[in-house]
Amino acid sequence: MKQPQQTKQDAPASTPEGVRLTVAVLSVMEALSRVMDQETDLLRKQDFEGLAEVRAEKAKWMRDYRASITTLTQRPELLKEVSAEERLRLRRSGEVLAVSAMRNAADLKAAIHATQALVQTVIGAARDQNKTNECYSDPRKTPLLLGSYSPSCKPVAVSRMA
Repeated sequence: MKQPQQTKQDAPASTPEGVRLTVAVLSVMEALSRVMDQETDLLRKQDFEGLAEVRAEKAKWMRDYRASITTLTQRPELLKEVSAEERLRLRRSGEVLAVSAMRNAADLKAAIHATQALVQTVIGAARDQNKTNECYSDPRKTPLLLGSYSPSCKPVAVSRMA
């Protein structure tokens, strides 16, 4: 009888803890890298509904990644249980994650900058259009609009009593 092949996710209980942790970290790093790349693509497409869903998933993977890395840094002896090949895969996966994180951060920073510039433009336009207090006390200082005071026109009084 043939036994089913084990996947990275299905490490048996007899596997050393360091190997299980490495397998878990690798899968978390791959998933986090994939989610950050997906977020970058959605940001470029301006798919803001999709971004909301991806951000929740990204937050979950970030928590898992931090927990895994914290465990590895607190217990470095676990890495001694892992083969050199797996440590190399871990290092390469970390490099891929770093590239994805830098790309993601740059795109998010650009989007934030563009949004802030737009907000500042709107605030500046509103400030320019906002009338000062002087406009309310002296009607000659208001822009000449239909129905406003004009120094070249004489007021006309109409008596409705007649």
